[in-house]
Amino acid sequence: MLHPLHVTWDDVAWDSGDAEYPEFLEGLAGAWVPAIGNTGNYLFDVSGRGNNGTLTNMDPATDWVSTNYGPVLDFDATNDHVGLGTVGLLKTRSQFTLMSWFLQNNAATFYRAIMSHSQSGDGPNRLLAFMTLVASGDSALHFGTAGYGYTASGVFPASEWHHGTWVYDGTKSTNADRAKIFKNGIEQALSFSGTIPATTHSQNYAHTIGAEHATAPTFNGRIAGTLLWHRPLTPGEIQQMYSLGPTGWLARRRRRTYFDVGGAPPPTVRKTWRALTLARR
Repeated sequence: MLHPLHVTWDDVAWDSGDAEYPEFLEGLAGAWVPAIGNTGNYLFDVSGRGNNGTLTNMDPATDWVSTNYGPVLDFDATNDHVGLGTVGLLKTRSQFTLMSWFLQNNAATFYRAIMSHSQSGDGPNRLLAFMTLVASGDSALHFGTAGYGYTASGVFPASEWHHGTWVYDGTKSTNADRAKIFKNGIEQALSFSGTIPATTHSQNYAHTIGAEHATAPTFNGRIAGTLLWHRPLTPGEIQQMYSLGPTGWLARRRRRTYFDVGGAPPPTVRKTWRALTLARR
């Protein structure tokens, strides 16, 4: 059974004037949502920014799989990933929110990225990342060697679908205010190492979904949607997104009828309404 608010390509609102939830288009920098529908070798950016991704080391025939969320991408923990190129989405940023619906298959030995902005061999800027440590079920918001915040073990256990949100606000003054992680709309307690920086790194590295970088071991599981805003979402917005699911927030504005607000059309239009109703039968 599909998520009750599932939206397909035919139902997507492409601008704020037609959107049921235009507030979520504000500050939206990228939206890669496999659950809308299978698009073969590409993962299209439905934010309107044009930052489309390319499935790399993945077979469209087997790595698009059906779930209750709709089609999702399956990552093999070896080399599967979606490459977005050096698009600058996370370069020198002081604020962002990353959100994803994901399922981890089983335990792994090290971090596996939901999304990253990094390059192999660069320790200080190794990773501006949103990681899930499958082995112990925790998650971290990681800024290379500068610092990171992480949840307790067991927050994101394997073999379950999770809605994860990683919020960064470098304009704040403390680690606890700069980095926050939410699970299923609920903020989680974090521990910290080092200092969360005021801005992200300035290197022009590639952006990747499902891997730390193009040659690193990849995520082990399935991803139904990955969204990026250049602003910190509020706790209320995060809770609403959790309830809407990976595609529900993309719905077109619902066209109200007389019956939506109770009762039949007024007498002046009742005859026309009946004619249209009969014509559609």
